[in-house]
Amino acid sequence: MGNRRHKVGWGAGVVLIMTIANLLADGDGAKTSVRNSGHPLDTAVAATPRERQLEASLDSVVRALQEKEQQNLEAKKEMARLRKELQQRANIDRQSVLALAYNLGCVYRIAKEPRKAETAFLKALSIDPDDVSTHYNLGVLYDDDLKQPGKAKHHYERFLALSPDGADAVQVRDWLMALEMQ
Repeated sequence: MGNRRHKVGWGAGVVLIMTIANLLADGDGAKTSVRNSGHPLDTAVAATPRERQLEASLDSVVRALQEKEQQNLEAKKEMARLRKELQQRANIDRQSVLALAYNLGCVYRIAKEPRKAETAFLKALSIDPDDVSTHYNLGVLYDDDLKQPGKAKHHYERFLALSPDGADAVQVRDWLMALEMQ
């Protein structure tokens, strides 16, 4: 079998290096040589220049990993903030497009262009299928202008389901009843 490499994330690397650093620290937190561990078989030999260099390198790596960990944490916070801001902007844009499509439908209806009004109102419903005003206006458009009672009935019923006690609910119930009597 070939060699297998194991990937270790920054967090695991920091833990490993911190564990090694703690092994090199004595009780008061000062670094000592492994050769001066206090074990009876060890002799009290001063750390060699190479050991001091290795300990300094280890300290440097630990600091670098801690900085990276802090940078990663800050980056995650910034990503969360940007996600939230993007969602807020998307909601604002969605509402703007909805209002534009709805208003355009009203303008087309006033201009006696019912097919264009229908297209605009349907665009508004594609953005918000529960927009009460759009269902109301589509019902009126289908009832009065396009003479499609089945579609008018559907939108009147949706209007009443979404706004059963709305200001126009009584009028819409009357229109719906008139359609059912046809």
